[in-house]
Amino acid sequence: YCAGRGTKTRQLAETHPEARILATDVDRRRREDLAAVFEGHPTVEVVAPEGLRDAIGRTDLLVLDVPCSNTGVLARRPEARYRFDVDTLKAIERLQKSIVRDTEPLLGPEAAILFSTCSLEPIENRRLAHWIGHHFGLEIKGEHQRFPAGLPGDPPTAIHDGSFHALLTRGSAS
Repeated sequence: YCAGRGTKTRQLAETHPEARILATDVDRRRREDLAAVFEGHPTVEVVAPEGLRDAIGRTDLLVLDVPCSNTGVLARRPEARYRFDVDTLKAIERLQKSIVRDTEPLLGPEAAILFSTCSLEPIENRRLAHWIGHHFGLEIKGEHQRFPAGLPGDPPTAIHDGSFHALLTRGSAS
């Protein structure tokens, strides 16, 4: 869900080549781009959000790469700093919670959510992951905050964006 143009979908397909992957995005243009990228792919099917109805209660892993403030990628997206304020942050938090509420019914009995952002803000990361766990009876199995690093002239391996991810599970999923 929130698949954008497919970077994490590609990673998921490479990591789990035997898995059936349904990918979607609410934005029609991004979804069309996503469909073009995965046209003819043996395991990735791009669907409209309503096309996920058949997956309700049957999803093993729900990847939510949710919209965020982009504070972990300001080096690449400097315009994000001009959109960043308290009201915007609260609106993003509401949107993220709405996405989780809308997609939670997809989870199977022993499912997991991989929740990720490119933000450094706790309200969009740790606090949201703990909210998910509390409201939907999921256990946080792990979470990781990565801070941006690197300076001009550093080798490419020393430069990276900031990000956050948490793995939350239901049942005996691990």
